Amino acid sequence: MSKALKKLYKNIPQFECVPGCFDCCGPVPLCKEEAEKLGIPNENSTPFSKFDLTCSYATSTGCKVYENRPFLCRLFGVVEGMKCPKTKPTKMLSKKEEEKIMSSYDELLKLK
Repeated sequence: MSKALKKLYKNIPQFECVPGCFDCCGPVPLCKEEAEKLGIPNENSTPFSKFDLTCSYATSTGCKVYENRPFLCRLFGVVEGMKCPKTKPTKMLSKKEEEKIMSSYDELLKLK
């Protein structure tokens, strides 16, 4: 994993999902490195079912790729605009922290 992606992931508070829940799982953007890590040939593709927009990695027992989940999945539950309705993290990112980390990720999305 690149240093830039490791740094982004490290700055996101850890958040454990409720076992078996995948209410928030849907289409998410992927940077090239994340797409490659998940075996998706094109980073413009997202891992979701075209029929119901549920992530194809979501199962009744949880996320099949939780340890390798994309950036946006890691942010869910720790930013104001994506609060989890079922549980609360130990730390939420401030608006300033969120903007900074989103800006850094946007730069990774632009890399081809």
